[in-house]
Amino acid sequence: LFPYTTLFRSGLCRPEHVWQAWCGQLIDGPPRKIDLDRVGVDAQAIQFVSAQLAHELGVIPVRVLGEILIVAIASNDIATAAAKLPARVHKQLRFALADAGAIRRALLKHYPIG
Repeated sequence: LFPYTTLFRSGLCRPEHVWQAWCGQLIDGPPRKIDLDRVGVDAQAIQFVSAQLAHELGVIPVRVLGEILIVAIASNDIATAAAKLPARVHKQLRFALADAGAIRRALLKHYPIG
């Protein structure tokens, strides 16, 4: 995301343009890394994954762009999520890798227990 910072600050592009470009990068090649402590989680994305499912799979929906849902996940959990999540979420999924500790913090913040 950081190469787009100058364009964003100068007003030449809006946040959704940055996310669309980043999402395009997720389509080709391996999952990209995301820093959940620096990048905000879109409240609209949260609604596509239930709290139970998010905790079960260790995922955080980060952004929704039309039919695409960007989901942050720790690298050691990606195989399980890739197998189970598509049947339970009615969006095209793109995975972004995040630190496991950041995933836990985001789960507690966006999907509090009890």
